[in-house]
Amino acid sequence: MQNKDRPALCQQPLATRASGCRHAAIRQSPEKPLHGAPCKALQCALKRGLGWQPPFLRWAIRGTLLLVLSHWAILGAAAADDRPSPPCPDGPGLAAHQFGLKIQDAVRERDLAAFFALVDGELKRGPSRGSVQGKAFREVFSDAWREAILQQPPPCEPLGWRGFMLGNGEIWYRPGQVFALNGWAPEGAADDDAPALWMAEGQRLSPQCFAYPSLSGDLLERYARRFSIAKHRSAPEFADFEANPGRYFGDPIGSFAQEAGSLWQYLEDCAEANDSPLAQRPAERYAVLAEVAAELCQRLAPDLPGECLESRLLHRFGLSGGSMGYHGTHGIYGLFRLARGERIIFPLKYFDSENLARSFLDQQGHSSQPPIRRGAPAASSGKRP
Repeated sequence: MQNKDRPALCQQPLATRASGCRHAAIRQSPEKPLHGAPCKALQCALKRGLGWQPPFLRWAIRGTLLLVLSHWAILGAAAADDRPSPPCPDGPGLAAHQFGLKIQDAVRERDLAAFFALVDGELKRGPSRGSVQGKAFREVFSDAWREAILQQPPPCEPLGWRGFMLGNGEIWYRPGQVFALNGWAPEGAADDDAPALWMAEGQRLSPQCFAYPSLSGDLLERYARRFSIAKHRSAPEFADFEANPGRYFGDPIGSFAQEAGSLWQYLEDCAEANDSPLAQRPAERYAVLAEVAAELCQRLAPDLPGECLESRLLHRFGLSGGSMGYHGTHGIYGLFRLARGERIIFPLKYFDSENLARSFLDQQGHSSQPPIRRGAPAASSGKRP
């Protein structure tokens, strides 16, 4: 007795259904149905062409055909796996991936101008714009550096708080902005890596002579509240104090007592003997980047009642703990002699990068300029808001 649920085509005699069975779709059959439209058509064809064969022969032929179909399915899945991965999901990850491709295009073409067009302002770490003017790509970046950048596709996810990277950390960026480089050829690089130290009055200054902002900002916030400079960190007065502490020495910060953890340090407390092994502790370090004219030093602290004896631009940093490694800043410090003869080292101005600091020195290094007082534009400091 025929199954009423089967398509009429498969219920027809063999001779009648022979030509159309190739396009049929069987919903149900006495045997276990195959899956998919082609398999259903094949099942109908098997029932049409093999219905008169002995049972063992029918199952042998059917098993062979099923093995062939399974092999095709496996090959199709493998081919799908070989196709390029789809782009990152929509959102910041996709924007960063596409920006990373632009970086790689510029590096691939060795186009220095196109590469620096992707840098917003000055790099926090890396060559300044002025230092690469008129240079060829190979004068700034090596072939090994270029190959590292092009080795892998740009990522879709940032490396934690640090941002996105290429070349195992040779380029750091966020969508729309390259902000730091490693592995470039520094101008005038020295053969040895020993940092230059500050010698004052025949004494070597230790890292403890130079206070710098902590990650939490507690040091500067403590003084901002103590001397009524700002009530909270979001106030614009605090942003100016954070970038330009020298403007606030003398007024409103009028007393400079010797105290632990101070923003200023007495020379007698932090200088070391020349043969001391503690000048560069692993957790606290600094390096002199440039000498600063005494006239500029004086202008950066116009209300400080004393004379600037020496001034330096430093890179001051220390271990922050955890996975963050070293944390620090670039800043101008001055050694002052006050009215009663005290010799004190003050932080005068902080910068987010060496390039911003050197740019400031280029712009402000003339002694004929007036004192830089509070309320003056601080855009050149590059301090974050």
